[in-house]
Amino acid sequence: MEKEKALITSFVVANFVDTAITSFGLELPGFREIGVLAGSHFVEIDLTQSALVKAGVVACLVGIYALAKTNQSRLEMPLEKTLEYGNIIVWGMAMLNIAQISWEIFH
Repeated sequence: MEKEKALITSFVVANFVDTAITSFGLELPGFREIGVLAGSHFVEIDLTQSALVKAGVVACLVGIYALAKTNQSRLEMPLEKTLEYGNIIVWGMAMLNIAQISWEIFH
C-alpha cells in the first residue's frame, strides 16, 4: 500500500509542478511549450483552462487506478504501469522546462 501511495503522490505532484513551471515559463519572452500541447494555442490563450483540463485528467487516472486497486480488477497492473511511466515522462518534461527557463533567464 505504501508503494501505491508514493506512486499516486508523485504523479499528482509531478503534474502540478509541471503546470506551475509551464505557467511561469510562458511569461518569459523566449519560452515555448515542449510537451504534448507544444505549438497549441490552447496553452497560450488560456492557461487556466489547460491547467484545469490537466488536473481533471490526473484526477481521472488516479481515481480509476484506486477503483481498480480496491476491486482487484484486471486493469490494476496496466494502470499502475501507466502511472509509473507517466511519472517518468512528466518529471522529465518538468526538468526540460526548468532547463529551458534557466537558459532563457541566464542566456
